[in-house]
Amino acid sequence: MSMMAEQDIGTYLREIAKSRSPIFVNASAFGGRIKIFLLGIDEDKGTFKFSEPIGYDKKLPLLTEPIYVSFAAKDKVGEEMFFQSQCQGGVDGVYLADIPKTIARSQKREWYRALVPGHIESEAAFYHQGQCFAKGRIVDISVTGIGVILGDEYQAKAASLQGQTLKVTAFIDGYVNLSAMVLLNSVFRKDGQWRIGASFVNWDPVAERNMEQVVAALERLSLKSKNR
Repeated sequence: MSMMAEQDIGTYLREIAKSRSPIFVNASAFGGRIKIFLLGIDEDKGTFKFSEPIGYDKKLPLLTEPIYVSFAAKDKVGEEMFFQSQCQGGVDGVYLADIPKTIARSQKREWYRALVPGHIESEAAFYHQGQCFAKGRIVDISVTGIGVILGDEYQAKAASLQGQTLKVTAFIDGYVNLSAMVLLNSVFRKDGQWRIGASFVNWDPVAERNMEQVVAALERLSLKSKNR
């Protein structure tokens, strides 16, 4: 959990709006993960507004009631911030959302991510309402998240659950055997394969330290493989 103060979050979002850097909103109501732009911050009212995405081929829906959505934004040094907010209905392509009181978490994924070698057995299974809806091989893992290659048969269901908090069981032979809650950040196609990107939520300090050791061990293994 980030220790960023509430007033600093407003400043952070205002800088994102001023820089015209895109952020991403994850919500099944909006069609999954889409790129948007912040238009302004009203810290007195505790809200920020954002636009319909440029170049998106669908209209965002007019919301009949507020919904909770998750956002991701990168700062100038590449650290990615994740937060959740209640979004209100849009008017003329502009939507309002509450400024979050806390940043859910942050990560410097490119610094901490460790690749899982293909010769090591691994599997992640994702659960929604007690039912397993997707399985796949773990391709990378970090202190704060996990990347998984899915079979094509799982893609349709997985895409519909972007932005939701789910249970995952993850196994990497000799390194990881865990059950945790994750936020499903993205479902995307790469190199002809469907992939999931998910981030751990409610990650306690002990689990985080244990994962730091796992990531370090996998990084050492990767270096050994490269030097052979």
